[in-house]
Amino acid sequence: MIFPFVPAPPTFDFAVDPHRGLTVTSGGVPLVRGSYFQVVSPDWSRAYFGSTSGTQTVDRVDPDTVRLSFKAPQVEGSQTYHREGDRLKVRYEFRYQGDGPAIVELAAGLVWTPALAKGATPAPAPSQSIGGRRLGPDSQTFGLAGPLGTLEGTASTPVTVFDARRYPQSWAEGKDVLWVGNLALPLTKGETKSFEMEWRVPGRAEKDVAPLKRTLEMKPVVDARLPDESRPIIIPKPTEDHLNYNSPIEITGAWSLPIGEFDHYADLKAALARRFIMPAVTAKTKRVTLDGGVSKLGLNPGGYRITIRGDRGVSVLGEEDTGLRNAVERLAQIAFIRNGKLYLPTGYLYNSPKVRWRGVHLFGGPKARAFHKTLWTKVLRPLGFDNVVLQCERTAWDATPGIATPISMSKAELGDLFGLYRNLGIEAIPLIQSFGHMEWLFANGKNLDLAMNPDVPYAVDPRKQRTKEVLSKIWTEAVALAQPKRIHFGLDEISMRGWTGGDLFLTDLWSQQLGFLSDVAKRLKVETMLWGDQALAQGEAPDAALAPNKEAAAKRRAAIPKYSWITDWHYLADPNPEKFTGVIQLWKDAGMRTVAATWYRPDNIRGFSLAAGLLGAGTLQTTWAGYESNESAMLENPQQFGAMVLSADYAWSGRKEKPSELPYDPNEMFRKMYYARPSPLKPVPGATVGTGASFEVGDIRFDGLDLRTTSVLRPNAEAGSAMELSVLGKGRELNLALATEVAADLDEPVAEVRVERVGAAPIVERLRYGRDVRALTDPAALSKGERSSGGPSCYRIDLGKPQTAISRITVRPLNSYSGIRLMGVTLVN
Repeated sequence: MIFPFVPAPPTFDFAVDPHRGLTVTSGGVPLVRGSYFQVVSPDWSRAYFGSTSGTQTVDRVDPDTVRLSFKAPQVEGSQTYHREGDRLKVRYEFRYQGDGPAIVELAAGLVWTPALAKGATPAPAPSQSIGGRRLGPDSQTFGLAGPLGTLEGTASTPVTVFDARRYPQSWAEGKDVLWVGNLALPLTKGETKSFEMEWRVPGRAEKDVAPLKRTLEMKPVVDARLPDESRPIIIPKPTEDHLNYNSPIEITGAWSLPIGEFDHYADLKAALARRFIMPAVTAKTKRVTLDGGVSKLGLNPGGYRITIRGDRGVSVLGEEDTGLRNAVERLAQIAFIRNGKLYLPTGYLYNSPKVRWRGVHLFGGPKARAFHKTLWTKVLRPLGFDNVVLQCERTAWDATPGIATPISMSKAELGDLFGLYRNLGIEAIPLIQSFGHMEWLFANGKNLDLAMNPDVPYAVDPRKQRTKEVLSKIWTEAVALAQPKRIHFGLDEISMRGWTGGDLFLTDLWSQQLGFLSDVAKRLKVETMLWGDQALAQGEAPDAALAPNKEAAAKRRAAIPKYSWITDWHYLADPNPEKFTGVIQLWKDAGMRTVAATWYRPDNIRGFSLAAGLLGAGTLQTTWAGYESNESAMLENPQQFGAMVLSADYAWSGRKEKPSELPYDPNEMFRKMYYARPSPLKPVPGATVGTGASFEVGDIRFDGLDLRTTSVLRPNAEAGSAMELSVLGKGRELNLALATEVAADLDEPVAEVRVERVGAAPIVERLRYGRDVRALTDPAALSKGERSSGGPSCYRIDLGKPQTAISRITVRPLNSYSGIRLMGVTLVN
């Protein structure tokens, strides 16, 4: 008798995404969490294709085989993935047709370190160089052991394995991964280069675990929620601070105004109300004398002086209107709670900004107005920013029907957004890309007749009359909405995709387009602003110097109108200002006004901002969190927004400390400013659960508890598949002290919490890693929730109304590896 062959079921799962690359999981546990490749010139001055943004096609050939292919003007290729039992075989092919030399940086896999570590995960490598991070010499074979077994690899040529945790590249930010691949696979014109890789993936057997069931006894406490009595940290750091917190004056919210309500008095009351639950004011409430106004203080614009005397009250004076606005924001910032009352320190401080032009770069979008209002009211205006470069090309312009996408704004929405900025006293500068980065103009297959390369629609052809007509009409519409003093034409990274002409051709077209755009600015009576990378050559700047040589760079700079504003982006993570002063001076010598555009890397912000202060340049904190601006994008990219705190501080104060020496965490400071609720002046009663030592997370008191769900990477015999907790209690809000056993990817969903309410629908919420919870071994701040230093997070659930009764709490993990720890439960009345 002949029995049919039945292949063994696969022991692992894999997927290939056009931009994320390869992912491999074993029993639901991630082992490989991405891959990528880049085809570039050996000196990285020219990029021919990148998998994270370039167009690729993925085909599922059969259940065990996937083929990825791509085609660009200078290079094309394919990747074939085939699963056999516990092995994944991958073949890469690249065919290059460009004129200059080229290499492939091939990250065959980003291997997740928590799945490899037995016990505690080793600390990340401190070195910033790949050489200092290598796990060993390059080899054709490697093995990475962990709780599930050993992940093995075999390659056709030696591969590099290095520790990429905290490596200063965007693909590594917030990720616990090892980089596995080939750093520089050489390509030859007209030849096909192949590379083969085989992974052997360990399997894992599933185990059934029962849920953990407990009944929790709530006990009443008088201090479930505590007042925030911490001493304020003043950001930006004042030029001079002579405040005495030991001899303060009490403030009650009632003010005596000898000169009447001065400008920005309402802003002071609003700022205090954001920080504190202000007591009710009655006819008997003690009043504090307060006066304010604009005065010639001899400070830079935006500067201010605050004087607080016990016998004469409070005086706030500003250099120009923006200075008075900054003064009242700072006055609210230095208020503090002590023994159930609100105080101001006595003495005086003044602040004169080192950098006069301070801005941030943001995008538009359907949700931008509401988000920007909160962002500026709670964070950016209190930090002393007064300019925004608003990238708003993704708008439904009358001149270009049919290009709107789900992230586009209507013209009415954009007009409302500019109106918001006028009301806030913030100068808003519209940015509309007008040469490269023109994907917005070609959306939905429109306007391809204007593309330099219709096959890769990225840059417009400046020689075409309709290009001029369309851009001229769009800019006319934008200026009518924004009413700006200056406009930003973009003009960065023009030849990054699909460029078929040479460098000389680009220089000629650059001159043509700058002449045309200069005429647009003159007609609209606005000043010109643009990015600087296309008019710099290597040796003239620390990075972002994309002209082919110094001669071409000089020609491109000569085409820019004198006194234009150059937002010069350089993202090198170097804290030394000397690295950046040369390029600022170069622009000054060319007759331009320079704005130092920084990235979110702390050392970059310090070095470039201090250089700007030394040479009289401005600063601009850039964000690249997608092409629309909203709260979700902020939460997915918290480090880009926390960087705004650093930018404000270094630009204003010129302080010399390294970022690691500052008395605050910028990400936590941003979160607190954006999300913190007003603090009570006295403790608020409620109820807690637990018999262990009491601890605090933010303003919530917890009593020790330790319940866990299972993690295959951190086995615990007392853990359950979920927590099903019976609890009887009432309150306005429920607070849970939580942590994960193992770190996860930033913003990855890790748990679901369900709260059963008596007489009301249940509340079901998902917790995301880095946003709401972190592992105890992960020291970073949360982007939304609160956590104690190196301790658990506090997840707050609004129960809907005072004294809502609850009957059950269920905590369910959303994967098999994170593991959830519940370390406290507190209800607040």
